[in-house]
Amino acid sequence: MSYQLINLDSNIALSWAYPFTGGVVVANINDVSASADGYTLTLPPANLVPTGTTLLFNNIGFHHFIILDNIGLPITGSTIAPGGIIQIYLTSSTLDCYSFWRWSCAYLSYFYVK
Repeated sequence: MSYQLINLDSNIALSWAYPFTGGVVVANINDVSASADGYTLTLPPANLVPTGTTLLFNNIGFHHFIILDNIGLPITGSTIAPGGIIQIYLTSSTLDCYSFWRWSCAYLSYFYVK
């Protein structure tokens, strides 16, 4: 799946499309809108996908959220604030508990052109 909108109104455990492990299937590009601060998105097991797997999360809402790895540790060490974009990519996945995700983030100002 290339793109999806995630309406985050509770903590969600994500799944890969294949093998499906239950929950919401994560896309390559994910717009996220949380209904309150502090909800979490838990990534599926990293040892089920190849090194180089890349995911993008864009906070299009008004509340922050947190991205966790499959064992419940924050990927970014902090929350994703409104307007924040984070891209994470897998650099090693020998065992799920020893997976290495790298990340970068940015904050955008939204504007409309007529």
